[in-house]
Amino acid sequence: MTTVLRTPPYRVHASVRDRGARPGSAGPGWARDPSPAEAGSWPQHAVAEKAGRLRCRVLVVDDDDGYREVLASALETLHGAVVEQAAGGAMALALVERDRRFDLVLLDVTMPGLDGPAVYAEMRECGVDCPIVLMSADCTAEIRARAQALGVALFDKPVPNGTLRRILVACGGGEAS
Repeated sequence: MTTVLRTPPYRVHASVRDRGARPGSAGPGWARDPSPAEAGSWPQHAVAEKAGRLRCRVLVVDDDDGYREVLASALETLHGAVVEQAAGGAMALALVERDRRFDLVLLDVTMPGLDGPAVYAEMRECGVDCPIVLMSADCTAEIRARAQALGVALFDKPVPNGTLRRILVACGGGEAS
C-alpha cells in the first residue's frame, strides 16, 4: 500500500482535483511510487530502504504555501531532515547562492516567474551539485519530456512518504543517531 502525503491543511491543486481520481487510487492526479521506468536514471542500487531516521539538508521550493509547509513538516518529522523553504525560484536561487550545502533540492515545476526547469538550469550554472528533483501536480507529457531532456527525476505531487524516504536515502542522508 502506498502512503500518500495528504496532511491537513493540504490543498489539492485544481489540476489534480479535476481529474476525478480518488485519494490512494494511484490513478491520474494522485501520487504513487514510480515504476523503475518512470524513475528514469534514479540509481536503483541507492534506493534500498534503511531503518531509522535520515539526516539530510533539504531545500523545498514550491509556490503553494500549504503543500510546501506540509512537505517540509513531513521531511523534518518523519525523516529527520533539516529543511529550508523557498516560495519561488528567485528565493531558492538566493538561498543556494548564500549556502550551497544542501543534500537535496525538491523543486516544483510550475511556479510564477522562474519555473522549475529554469531554476534547475540556473542552479547547475551556479555550481549546485546536489541532486535536484522536480515535482508536479500536473505531470503532462510535455513536463515529463522537459524533465527527461534535462536528465532530472520527476515525481507526481503529492509525493508519497515512501518515495521521499527513498529519495533521501539515494541522496546520501546518513542514519541519525
